[in-house]
Amino acid sequence: MKTSLLSTVFLLVISIVSAQQKDYQDDVKSVDAIVSALYTVISGESGQAGVS
Repeated sequence: MKTSLLSTVFLLVISIVSAQQKDYQDDVKSVDAIVSALYTVISGESGQAGVS
């Protein structure tokens, strides 16, 4: 019983973690892409309200 529950929890955690990963390869293809990614990190996503 404990092994079954532990296995279920482990699989659930693994699926959540893998679903949250982002592919960053497009962010480092060129200098312009790197600068754009940096700008997005500093200023936030498009349409997102800034911090005051």
